[in-house]
Amino acid sequence: MSFRMRILFNDTTRQTGLVTGIGFSALIGNELLFDTGNDGGSLLANMRVLDIDPMEISTVVISHDHWDHTGGLAYLLSVKSGMTVYGCPGFSEELKQTIALEKGNFISSAGYRQIKPGIFLTGEIPADYKGSYLAEQSMVLQSQNGISIVTGCA
Repeated sequence: MSFRMRILFNDTTRQTGLVTGIGFSALIGNELLFDTGNDGGSLLANMRVLDIDPMEISTVVISHDHWDHTGGLAYLLSVKSGMTVYGCPGFSEELKQTIALEKGNFISSAGYRQIKPGIFLTGEIPADYKGSYLAEQSMVLQSQNGISIVTGCA
């Protein structure tokens, strides 16, 4: 098994025409999005430039509940409702309610779990951000070449 990962949003790019900014988003294959950057309009604009159909995305993994990783989620769900969104139990009620209002299916990922063939989530990893608790998770991709770990703000 192999995986194609494309960076959809970041603070730098080598490709002309892409919007950059604070935040991160990556597409694994054609149907799994890891984080959504800071702005849904920018995320969808970059998808258009990269010829990515947001209607093919069925699953979103959110690494942690900060605006620069979740900012595009509500907009994306307004374009395609019903997506499965994996997050941590420690995420804010505000984010969970936003997902529900936009008709997303929030799945709380407390522990290590497989979500698709060769794709795993670490579950909630306690972190400290400016003296406060931060719920965070990473994604593990297992291929014939070994494993790759995808993180939000490692």
